[in-house]
Amino acid sequence: RAARYEEIATVGGLVREKLEEAGFTILAPVATANPAIVTFAPLKGLSASDFVDLCRSWGYQIAGQSGYLAERGLVQIAVMGDVTVSDVEPLLEKLGE
Repeated sequence: RAARYEEIATVGGLVREKLEEAGFTILAPVATANPAIVTFAPLKGLSASDFVDLCRSWGYQIAGQSGYLAERGLVQIAVMGDVTVSDVEPLLEKLGE
């Protein structure tokens, strides 16, 4: 379990780091955040729904269309499953452009 937690924390930490570098506002402070889920506000004036659609057009499924997130204008990237650094790097590169 400890090794699996570290894998998830590594991928989640990379997601958080790259989103912050790209100027996204992360909802939870790192000290209290779940490392497997990063909740943030989209950039460029996009709604949560539009941002989810953009990511989907790139081949990535992220959360943001549920009532809870959409009402707040937030989206989430979760890395709890079989997600590796190499899986998320292309998305993070696109979001950093």
